[in-house]
Amino acid sequence: MANASGGGTIQLHEFAREFTLKIYTPGYGDWAVLGHSGNVEATFRCLATLCNPGDSILVEEWTFPSVLATAKPMGLKPVSVKMDGQGMTAADLERVLSTWNENLQGKRPHVMYTVPIGQNPTGAQMGAKRKLAIYDICVRYDIIIIEDDPYYFLQEGAYVPKALRPAKIQSQSEDVDDPEGFIKSLAPSYPKFDYQGRVIRLDSFSKIIAPGSRMGWFTCNPVFAERLDRLGETTTQAPSGFSQAIIIQLVAKQWGMKKFIRWLQDLRGEYTSRRDFIIDTIHELFDVLPSSGTSGESFPESLPSMIAYIKESTISESKDSKVVMNRKTPLFTFIPPTSGMFLWIKFHVGQYTILKPGETLTEHIFINLVKEGLLIAPGTLFSVNELESGEAFGRIAFSNGSREQLLEGLKVLERVMRKYTSGII
Repeated sequence: MANASGGGTIQLHEFAREFTLKIYTPGYGDWAVLGHSGNVEATFRCLATLCNPGDSILVEEWTFPSVLATAKPMGLKPVSVKMDGQGMTAADLERVLSTWNENLQGKRPHVMYTVPIGQNPTGAQMGAKRKLAIYDICVRYDIIIIEDDPYYFLQEGAYVPKALRPAKIQSQSEDVDDPEGFIKSLAPSYPKFDYQGRVIRLDSFSKIIAPGSRMGWFTCNPVFAERLDRLGETTTQAPSGFSQAIIIQLVAKQWGMKKFIRWLQDLRGEYTSRRDFIIDTIHELFDVLPSSGTSGESFPESLPSMIAYIKESTISESKDSKVVMNRKTPLFTFIPPTSGMFLWIKFHVGQYTILKPGETLTEHIFINLVKEGLLIAPGTLFSVNELESGEAFGRIAFSNGSREQLLEGLKVLERVMRKYTSGII
């Protein structure tokens, strides 16, 4: 192994360049790769390099808590951009930038942080057309894009109901030994559209090889890479030498590129199976119907949202349409994620309980779930804007635990929701 530097070993650079060229195909030739100690540390380096105290940064209206926690002590102000089923919308990004008033709001943002695939926490996946539209806006307003993309290879596609799934599974299995087909099936990354070198892409091994490996790489223009490298020399100094030695030996030496891509195919299949299992189970434990409309801006019409009711709730047949309708107020709304490892839900049980002064519905639900043995991430962690006391969101992870544990967790959710409707809590 070569002597380590702030940007990682020669072997890490060689692998990252080959992989980036093959998978992401940057839109300009003079790009560089640089090792980092995980995407959170990489985000810190980006913000510390590109921003000054008092600057504003653009983020999705629901975003990764660590970037909010990183920005706050640096004196940075997150500015939310509205989302739909594909994540950040180009229309609202245009609105935010075109109506920016520097006299009232300070300097217009010049940095955008985004998680476009497996968006954390919503599970949204952004397609090529949307990315190109957002990139064009960033060109016009001179915005640097930080693309935090650790879930890129967990692109599961649309949820297919259990009864209709065999044909889908069979069609997926046909390309298991077709790495080129797998690569073509993936939504393109921002670097593909980047002809000006304004994208800093963050890759991580933590979600595709080993949790906690604290190792990944930047893809960006050489000017950014040199500055990020200098900052790394005064902070983490270098990605973990043990992680570099072990991971590069595995993916570059033992597996090689073809087998590594095959591993990524299998990984996507495993997460698709987990996603399907958790949504199948929700259908088994609750009455689940398609939403007849939107349930707030986080559940847009562009993707079909689902509403969950208590299983024994009264249903009746519509006289006009023969459609089975549930007349009870929903317990929670969700959109089946199309990528990533999270299920994002909005709770509707506020009518069943009286909150104490100063208490929020999010706190009330979170505490009662914990008492029953289920820990989910409260939505307030991800919110750029302050929620009203009666609003409640939560993120459920399906990345860890056995099928039995996932089932038990959803049974706890069903039990607590039943207690709300029964007036017990």
